[in-house]
Amino acid sequence: MATAAVLSSAVLLVVPPALARSILDLRTRIPRTPTLINGSTLSAIPLILAGAAYILLQAMLRPSGGELIKRLMLGSAFLLWGVVQMMPARPLTTELGSVVISLYVLDLALIIRGNLIES
Repeated sequence: MATAAVLSSAVLLVVPPALARSILDLRTRIPRTPTLINGSTLSAIPLILAGAAYILLQAMLRPSGGELIKRLMLGSAFLLWGVVQMMPARPLTTELGSVVISLYVLDLALIIRGNLIES
C-alpha cells in the first residue's frame, strides 16, 4: 500500500493538471462511465493508501500505548484528509478539514515534546 501511495502521488506530480483534466473530461463524455474518479479522488488516493498502510504497520510493530496513540492519530489524519478531499464543499467538509489539521498539529506537538524530553 505504501508503494502504491508513493506511485499515485508521483502520478499527481508528473501528469500535468491540464492533461489530467482532459482525461477526466473525456471520461465524462463516455456514456455509463462511473463518476467516482475525479480530480479530488485522484488526490485522495495517495492520502488514503498512506494512512491505511501506516495504520496496518502498527499491527505488525506493536508499539507501546502512548506511541501507538500518536501513530494511529497520524494514520487517521491521512485517512480523514483523503476522505475530505472526496467530499463536496459543505460545512461538514470544513469541520472535518479542521479535525485533520488539529490531528496533525497535536501529533507534531507530541513528537516535539518527546524529542525535547529525550534530549
